[in-house]
Amino acid sequence: FSDVSVNTVTYSSVYGLELDVYQAVGDEEGERPLIILAHGGSFIAGSRSDAFIISTANKLAKGGYVVAAISYRLLSVIDLLVPSSTIDGVVKAIGDGKAAVRYFRKSVEEGNPYRLDSDKIYFAGNSAGAIIALHVGLLQEEEILDPELLGALSNNGGFEGGSGNAGFDSNVKGIISLAGGIIDVNYISEHDNNTTIITCHGNEDNTVDYMCGEPLGGVVSIDLCGGGAILEHTANIGFQNHHHLLFEG
Repeated sequence: FSDVSVNTVTYSSVYGLELDVYQAVGDEEGERPLIILAHGGSFIAGSRSDAFIISTANKLAKGGYVVAAISYRLLSVIDLLVPSSTIDGVVKAIGDGKAAVRYFRKSVEEGNPYRLDSDKIYFAGNSAGAIIALHVGLLQEEEILDPELLGALSNNGGFEGGSGNAGFDSNVKGIISLAGGIIDVNYISEHDNNTTIITCHGNEDNTVDYMCGEPLGGVVSIDLCGGGAILEHTANIGFQNHHHLLFEG
């Protein structure tokens, strides 16, 4: 398709969070796949109007996807320097991401105005947005043992978060991580065999480590494991549904 329409809707009335829906003009297909797209910015900056997000959303929409570029709650710079505050803020953003998935599942039940296939909902993002995508798609409630993470979830509406659209499923068919990381590669297990994982990462990334390390060159004192560590883990457990693109440098 050559042209794309964009309309803005509120997906979380609880926090007044909006998203932009990109659809190809003239696309009359039914049961279309959806990609939810979250921006980067170290959880303290960025927006769904970033040039990269707009460009990516347009390209994907022209290919026949419905794309939803979301806003999510951000942290302050001070929050990013305190590990407990960082975890709390990232949990809030993950809860927002889950609410966006539920918004579209709800829309399917209420007449399906976007003509979606609810079995083909994918979550993508770059940097901070990729961190959201990985945790939305791969965290299973019964696998979480870390007391600080459990406490942050408890303070923010529980495992599903408190950003709205309760009662609908927040599972996704796949994840696209552009330079993202996960807090523990062991959250990827046999439970995720039917989830497609796509990781794209540079092996000298100083923002989110390609293997495992503290983000932003150690400014944030919480370990994250990037695309290389995820690849190593999925190979070790025989996970077949992971596709990895390495950027040298």
